[in-house]
Amino acid sequence: MTTELTDILCHFALYRFKNKYWELNIGERAKFHREWMARLQKTCHNMDTYQVFPVDNGADILIWSVVVVQNNDDAIQFFAKYARSTNQFRGLIDPVVNLWGYAQPLQHSQICSIQEIAPLAKNRKKYMVVYPIVRTAEWYATSHKIRQDMMNEYLKLGAEYPQISQLLINSFNLQNHESIIAYETNDVQSLSRFMNDLHHTQTWCYVQRNTPMHTAIYHPAEETLALWR
Repeated sequence: MTTELTDILCHFALYRFKNKYWELNIGERAKFHREWMARLQKTCHNMDTYQVFPVDNGADILIWSVVVVQNNDDAIQFFAKYARSTNQFRGLIDPVVNLWGYAQPLQHSQICSIQEIAPLAKNRKKYMVVYPIVRTAEWYATSHKIRQDMMNEYLKLGAEYPQISQLLINSFNLQNHESIIAYETNDVQSLSRFMNDLHHTQTWCYVQRNTPMHTAIYHPAEETLALWR
């Protein structure tokens, strides 16, 4: 059975290591890494681990968990398993930010699109940028056609940056924002240029907030955690 993009729950969690973690010796840290990762991997269908510090000093690592949702209880079961897998280690790690929602295809354009991130892919690009989006009330007051025209402009701009992939995640009424946007690229400078160009599009006039923005660097889990041994 083919899994539609709308059947995917995405959960981004940023963590900071506590002072007690740094009191452990190298062997104890490595043991904690193995146990925590093994437990988290059992909670979802795919999981990727990213380095945050020193790109940002608010967190050390980012963990992206992906769940294929087949019934109404799958999300509840994921959150319960995730809590059980993490809470026993809360003396060593501090959850900083949790962003989650359901992945959505880009439906605003029939004439153009930009490359979309595959949540279940086994290969990742070097950089991930994730941030929430809050739109203005005026955005929802405009007609569907006007919104589609503005999104077409955005998608055409994205087509000029084929090295950047995007994932749109719906979190409307699930968190304090309507959506989450994730970008993935091997060229972080091109992403910076794309974001600068994006600020000059008409659709950006209807963005009330797109912060906090989280930039992270991908490594396989063992390599990521080895940076903190």
